[in-house]
Amino acid sequence: LPKSREKWILALLHALGRISGSTRLVKLLFLLGKEGKVQGPFYEFEWYKYGPYSREIIHDAHELEHLGLIKIEEEILEEAGGVLDDYKTRFNYELTDIGSKVARAIFEELPQEAKMSILSLQKYNKESLDSLLNYVHSKYQPK
Repeated sequence: LPKSREKWILALLHALGRISGSTRLVKLLFLLGKEGKVQGPFYEFEWYKYGPYSREIIHDAHELEHLGLIKIEEEILEEAGGVLDDYKTRFNYELTDIGSKVARAIFEELPQEAKMSILSLQKYNKESLDSLLNYVHSKYQPK
């Protein structure tokens, strides 16, 4: 089974389905750590241009992809003036078939409070990234 902190990525994808964009994935995990009942190893965040950021999350996601548990798909959102490196891309995260089985087992073993915390993040996975960022900034930006 994946490293202990990686289980939160899998549990999140199990409960919320596909997550569009690395920024959203990081912010959802940040909120889980702040507002959820999370026990055991978790992610460390530093404040960055789009708010709290953790390099470890992206690293772990790639490791989970390497293990065949999640699929990271690059989506090209728009073309800026036709120059290749000016494409705006987004990375989307979802479970593979085997990842779904592993993630379900992990989710089911979580304490009830942790499950509820994760499910309560559904609204933030559905709303626009702007409103998610606004919420995180207004509530948690260091003074």
